[in-house]
Amino acid sequence: MKHLSLDQVHVVAVSPPRMSRREKMLRWADLVRHHRGDTLVLFHQLEYMDQYQLARVNIHGVRYDSAFTLATKDPVFNEQGLSSSANIVEIMSFFELSKVDMHEFGCDCGGAISPDNMANRIEHSAR
Repeated sequence: MKHLSLDQVHVVAVSPPRMSRREKMLRWADLVRHHRGDTLVLFHQLEYMDQYQLARVNIHGVRYDSAFTLATKDPVFNEQGLSSSANIVEIMSFFELSKVDMHEFGCDCGGAISPDNMANRIEHSAR
């Protein structure tokens, strides 16, 4: 058996192919749709917050999951660059979301939301 020296070994780092925005959004919708809980946490007036305020919203310290926390827990999204401790600003950047989208996904003006209804909202924005 021939042994190779470190000079002879070429290590190629293979990163996963980058997902498009649409692929990310559809995967996110699927994660949300298959969430086991009855409802997801919604937040108050995200669309009116500036970047600093959005970054300080504690999405990880809430008792129940939100669409945002589900995304940060996904190993595929983590591999794509979304940190498991990402804040809302980082999530907005990862999914290319606007403040209008934030209102659509996170606003509590409609009360509680089922995972299926939230998934429908996310899929609608993937178009």
